[in-house]
Amino acid sequence: MAFTSNKCCNCNTKFTKRCSKHSNSTRYNRVSINSNIKRRPFTPIVALRDVGVELAPMRPGQQDSRYLCDDCVIKIRDISDSQRKFAEAREGLDAASKKNSYLGRKLKRLHSPSTLKTQKRGGEQAHGAPSLAKAIRETMPLEFELAPGRMIGGDHPCYIIAEIGQNHQGEIQIAKDLIKVAKDAGADCAKFQKSELSYKFNKAALARPYTSKNSWGKTYGEHKEFLEFSHDQYKELQDYANQIGIHFTASGMDEKAVDFLHDLGVPFFKVGSGDTNNLPYISRTAEKGRPMIVSSGMQSMETMRKVYKILKDKGATFCFLQCTSAYPLEAEDVHLRCIEAYRKEFPDIPIGYSGHESGATITVGAVALGAKVVERHITMDKSWKGSDHEASLEPDELKDLVRQIRLVERALGGTVKEMRECELPTFNKLGKSIVAARDIPSGSVITADMLGVKVAEPKGLQPENIADLIGKRTTRAIDYDDSIRKGDVTE
Repeated sequence: MAFTSNKCCNCNTKFTKRCSKHSNSTRYNRVSINSNIKRRPFTPIVALRDVGVELAPMRPGQQDSRYLCDDCVIKIRDISDSQRKFAEAREGLDAASKKNSYLGRKLKRLHSPSTLKTQKRGGEQAHGAPSLAKAIRETMPLEFELAPGRMIGGDHPCYIIAEIGQNHQGEIQIAKDLIKVAKDAGADCAKFQKSELSYKFNKAALARPYTSKNSWGKTYGEHKEFLEFSHDQYKELQDYANQIGIHFTASGMDEKAVDFLHDLGVPFFKVGSGDTNNLPYISRTAEKGRPMIVSSGMQSMETMRKVYKILKDKGATFCFLQCTSAYPLEAEDVHLRCIEAYRKEFPDIPIGYSGHESGATITVGAVALGAKVVERHITMDKSWKGSDHEASLEPDELKDLVRQIRLVERALGGTVKEMRECELPTFNKLGKSIVAARDIPSGSVITADMLGVKVAEPKGLQPENIADLIGKRTTRAIDYDDSIRKGDVTE
């Protein structure tokens, strides 16, 4: 008896039939891509064993006939380059757990006797497929290509977005000047905000009077229309960004704007906080197949879980940004620890930060906490009319932010604690050694009162090894205050 399924046990993509031209263990899915029919192989899940995954046992007399689609197999085999490698599983679940490895804990729980015992009998749950699929999803790579030639996550440099938004005052030349500011400061991307007003606002919202000091029109609709660039102007700005060598994108503030940006060919979509809980928008944007950066201002963790699930089910590559939607933002309202919470809750995606505070310090702190993407508004002059200018960075501040981020990235270094080459001069000058606390005749059995620790010439054995010398015998006479060196003692 064989347990069979008509879909990938990881992503639930269905297959249609066996292919007679291949072995009986190969199944194929017919999917439509650009109106062309393409076949993708399904791989038996038992093939996972060669990447170190232990599968839940089948009931007596059953054969494991679950399958994985080609995309999931590729993702699994790419894990060797991610921060949670299946190589840890090869070293053994016990070793992984001792390292406090997230992957080790996941797989150990997945295949523990108590887990297997409590799984329901019958259907996929009896065979652990959903649990295995969850483990696979949660250990996929933490890095992806956000824009051509630019990876994010993992050990790649933080991706810095200069958010121009509508700080261009409705003038195309100011917009170009701000793109140049972003490029000159060393930012990776210049970003705008694109709206198709009749799709973003209803008639009443556009018609309401707008008498704010920041207003560019008598109604809110006139105000927004004044600040909105045309499609041709966006193409002009994109061409200029390409010319000077900086990525160009925009937040699509409604689905029609996303359609336009997709046709324009932006490298990735940015989802503003106001659309993060607009789940139909999230779903339809993901279906376009471009990477996504999703801000989380005004949202709860439960909402972010829903967004995560939708994007995962759509096969999207994406990251979340911690964000508090206040302009300007006070330090006590930033909550940088949410970055850590996101990294724990969503361990398979990069996490970043979108800030509206003054200065660079908090954003640099976000990078130190693991933010792989940061976004900050920029302006030519904070005193200009507009609600975002006060929470924006002027050109010199943006340069300073980029400089500090790159500096703290250098300082983060690696996770292995060891003596560094740069420490050797200090060690050679001030590092201490084990010395004789009194004259020790040759052949003496060493006791604790015979040993001391001092800065000594020449260097002797390291002080952390002092307990290892107790009970050993000297091979030579050692004068008071002399260094005790390798070869001076024996068993």
